[in-house]
Amino acid sequence: MIKRYTRPRMGALWTYRAKFDAWLAVELAIILARCNLGIYPKDVYRKIKKCARFTVADVLARDAEINHDLQAFVDVVRLSLPLKLRRYFHEKVTSYDTEEPAQARILLKAGALIMSDLDRLIDVLWRQASEHMWTFCIAVTHGQDAQPTTLGWRFCDYLELFQRNRDNLRFILSQVAESKCSGAVGNNVRVSPELEAEIFRILHLKPRRVATQVVSRDVIARLMAELAVIAANMEKMAIGLRLLGLTANFEVLEPRRIGQKGSSAMPHKRNPVISEQITGLARVVRADSNAALENVALWQERDISHSSVERVILPDGFCLIDYMLAKATGVIGRLEINRKRMAHNIGRIYGCWASEDLKTLLCDKGHDPEEVYYYLQQACFEAMDNKRQLLGILLRRRMKAKRGQTAQKVTEQELRDCFHYRRPLRKVMPELYRRFNLDPKLALPPN
Repeated sequence: MIKRYTRPRMGALWTYRAKFDAWLAVELAIILARCNLGIYPKDVYRKIKKCARFTVADVLARDAEINHDLQAFVDVVRLSLPLKLRRYFHEKVTSYDTEEPAQARILLKAGALIMSDLDRLIDVLWRQASEHMWTFCIAVTHGQDAQPTTLGWRFCDYLELFQRNRDNLRFILSQVAESKCSGAVGNNVRVSPELEAEIFRILHLKPRRVATQVVSRDVIARLMAELAVIAANMEKMAIGLRLLGLTANFEVLEPRRIGQKGSSAMPHKRNPVISEQITGLARVVRADSNAALENVALWQERDISHSSVERVILPDGFCLIDYMLAKATGVIGRLEINRKRMAHNIGRIYGCWASEDLKTLLCDKGHDPEEVYYYLQQACFEAMDNKRQLLGILLRRRMKAKRGQTAQKVTEQELRDCFHYRRPLRKVMPELYRRFNLDPKLALPPN
């Protein structure tokens, strides 16, 4: 974990202290379960819980000697117990009978934080979408101005992405909650199914139907893949904002703090530093997901090749996503939106965005579609090359029917109607906005 990109509440879940506390909780749950089932005397759990102690420094020092952190932890805790109680601690279980449930509990806590982050981002996007239901702007495809749309609909695009991320993450976390405490090869010979079920009842987890020495790493791979998808969606949104903030567009700008600098050399610049940062960090999360996929194929009942990888990718992945979501939420909530510039930019291609409606009109009047296409293409190129309004060009040179065609005359009003972009948007957008339960009361007046 890099401190610069780690928020305190998430970072606290990935410390040595948090990991060892989780291990102790599992070990105590194993003892309590055995007491509940009559395997151990009733007072063993109470006595061990009262005495069990460790320090991070002692565990790390012991680990440096034996090169096995779980066993180092067990050795340190046993030394804190009366001699007659030591045999009960970590009896008839393997390391990953402790580590798997402990890691599942940490992942569930980390996942809950990400779910909260997603909820906050979704709330901010919903509000922006509601406010900008009637902020008209030009949509862009292939880097070219296409047709008018609304900024609210752009926000709905992002809103739907993160709502789906939230639903998918919730499902994957339900699989993470299925863990194992079933012995060295997972066949419950040393830890009975009944005992395993009682352990997980205490820990608020569920037994996985089958395991080896570990839970199959496809679950971790799916989790990391979903984090990568969240990162990719944030990257998509960040790039969208960066493009809207280009000097040529100047429609949406990142918020700035008082005293914030842009370029160190050019004081006039307003660099989209947070959006660029999100774009870069998304690459790291994607790389982590690839490492998680490579962890799936372990040797038979288990090898240790996944362990070192997970020590890196799990804290890094969760800390980065937590950081990125917080940054994205802050940016979206305080965007500087230039609605006048958006209205102005709709006209920067001189009405050529109406070409599709014009093509439909002329074809409906009986003109050949191929001829219509090239007629309008030439007219649009003339408009942009000469910086003249497309409507004026079309009014001066109406398309005439060729011999053999039964084309009807196109009136001036019919041509003008193709350039009224607000009317069709006003008709269809309310139905689309209802899909997201947007609040029309929050909507700003049209720009």
